[in-house]
Amino acid sequence: MARLSGQFAGVVNVMVSPSKLDSLRTDLENMSKDGLLVSMVEASVVSEDSEVSGDAFSLEVVGQDRTGIVKEISHTLAELGVNVVELITECSSAPMSGERLFEADAVIIIPTDCSQEKVQEQIEEIAHDLAVTISSIEE
Repeated sequence: MARLSGQFAGVVNVMVSPSKLDSLRTDLENMSKDGLLVSMVEASVVSEDSEVSGDAFSLEVVGQDRTGIVKEISHTLAELGVNVVELITECSSAPMSGERLFEADAVIIIPTDCSQEKVQEQIEEIAHDLAVTISSIEE
């Protein structure tokens, strides 16, 4: 997701069964009636062999909100070869100061040639005001 020339832009990868594809296409086309520009591209199926192998972790990031923070975190994770399986972000008012607070919760897969500590270190280098917690997810 990004803000480009003052406009919001996002890319979403959705997997649906072939029987639901026409319904999804219709629903997306109907969103344009609400002023959204939506395009759909059918991608090839990704085999399990091409998935990033490694261990699953929970990533929590909290800090003062600012423009570009998701982009910077995503870029850092991509450079390390980390796969983001799920990402939820939220902005709220900090309890005491009322300043905008950024929070992100993610499920990530860290490749075997990288460490949990290195991922945490690299994200903390983005800005010293971020609190980063990475926890192992027990399967």
